Amino acid sequence: MSQLFSGLSQDFSRLLKDADDYNVIIEVGEGSNMKKFHAHSVILRARSPYFHSALSSEWSRKENGCIVFKQLGVLPSIFRILIKYIYSGTIILDEHQGNDLFEILAAADQFLLYELLEYLQDYIIQNRTDWIKRNLVKILHSAVKQKSYQKLQNFCNKLITENARILFEAKDFNSVSENVLVSVLQRDDLGLQEVEIWNKVIQWGIANTSNLKGNVTSWNKEDFMFLERTMHRVIPLLRLFQMSPADYCHKVRPYKQLFPKNLQEDLLCYYLANDQPKSANILPPRVSPIKIDSTIIGPQHTALIARWLDNEPTIRHGIQYNFTLLFRASRDGYSINALKQQCACKGPTILVLKLRDSGQLIGGYNPIGWKSVKFGRGRGTKESFIFTLGDGTSPYDARISRIAYDNCDTEIDDLIWIGPKFGKGPDLWVRMNADQSGEARKGTYESSILETEGRFRWIECEIFSLMKK
Repeated sequence: MSQLFSGLSQDFSRLLKDADDYNVIIEVGEGSNMKKFHAHSVILRARSPYFHSALSSEWSRKENGCIVFKQLGVLPSIFRILIKYIYSGTIILDEHQGNDLFEILAAADQFLLYELLEYLQDYIIQNRTDWIKRNLVKILHSAVKQKSYQKLQNFCNKLITENARILFEAKDFNSVSENVLVSVLQRDDLGLQEVEIWNKVIQWGIANTSNLKGNVTSWNKEDFMFLERTMHRVIPLLRLFQMSPADYCHKVRPYKQLFPKNLQEDLLCYYLANDQPKSANILPPRVSPIKIDSTIIGPQHTALIARWLDNEPTIRHGIQYNFTLLFRASRDGYSINALKQQCACKGPTILVLKLRDSGQLIGGYNPIGWKSVKFGRGRGTKESFIFTLGDGTSPYDARISRIAYDNCDTEIDDLIWIGPKFGKGPDLWVRMNADQSGEARKGTYESSILETEGRFRWIECEIFSLMKK
């Protein structure tokens, strides 16, 4: 089959290079840098939704029986690579550096070449990691605007999770977008001293506020007002009560006019007299992310699950749990016997599934552990919960469902039902066999963790034991 495709690819490549029956002329670039490319409308429309619309619109004109189309926003050298891909379905990337690949990615997005978009992101992640690290801000800035860069955005977030300094010490940190900075500062697990974060964020605020001149000691009320507007969304995310008195006095206090009067008073009393704030909440100190042996969740997810375990809105004293992998279906086998062998009688556990079609991450917490035989009636728990992490990329998609009022999950403790089960719905039931299916219906818990209740298919299952540090 690959040989047949190879021949077809070569034939279409010759059609692009040699044929004289083209009916489209594409003018790429401007002035002396403009290049003309000859193509066939039927191929362009079949391969690219962008050209399917553009060649039928007012963007083009007719000259001597040909459609003449002027294409701006892409270099001729980049377009040459893409037009060859459109015809042949092949592309050679090894000879291109990171910046060139990013230009090709942007053009693939512009021309709605979805298959190439996915392939390029995978290639850049696998082969240009060092370039990504050096250009993290640039990539995140583009990813926020272009939702089709999701894979690259996820990889950048993973790098930040592993080492937040890669972002905060970037040479172009001051050009990071507000939305990216807000999403990062919302995290508990940055693993940096708060004064380090403050130093970089105030630097970012000043760099992105027009007409600020001189030293902070020479600013007037209007200067602080303009700076506060720039930093309005990020100031509430700073852990201003988590510094040494010396750091607060020398680093933060000179900028106190950024803060409301009541917050200024709370900070002064806290650092001078150790008084608890009257109007502000003390956000917890940042914690270092914990490493986890998983192919589907990362440190940011363990921090979130730890908050749910403690039933707290934030992590106040660091993550207090060790997550130890007991079972991974792709490694240990898709059978109930393998799961029983690895997970029975191991105490509290967290189960996480990755669903096949949506990529959604769902799971549950079992505080009493699983047994391989059925216990008598009356055994159960009110402390378990089930959850969704969305597709794992945003904390706003995560949601927990605890046991409904006055209920008790008596289905959770055994493994005789083919696989782990939560609630009578069943609220979550994982069939541990080659079928790799499951079911989720509201029953014992407050709400369903799936938007559409019913059966689902999963592609990976991991189970972790939990041990308090």
